[in-house]
Amino acid sequence: MSLSSAYIGAGNQTSFFNRKASVPFKQLKKIYGEELALISSEQSKLGLNRKTLSETDRVLLKEKIRILIKNQRRNYIINLLVTICILAIFLFTILLIGFKI
Repeated sequence: MSLSSAYIGAGNQTSFFNRKASVPFKQLKKIYGEELALISSEQSKLGLNRKTLSETDRVLLKEKIRILIKNQRRNYIINLLVTICILAIFLFTILLIGFKI
């Protein structure tokens, strides 16, 4: 297929669609090399690596997560009810005024 047979876009530059895909985060170490090394060494010094949890810690963590989820659900339901009430008041006011939708 010749290049003139179809519109290839990108300013008709073949290098645009012939190039190889770049590796994601390839230059991350080059750009943030010293900071990345410092962060990794600080994490290992502070012992922030993965640790095993005891059974009591696991139960406490699960309970904290349950409480967080319960609070999020409660907030969601309260927000939903407030929104529905405001919408109902707004629609009722429109009906009282006699504005036709």
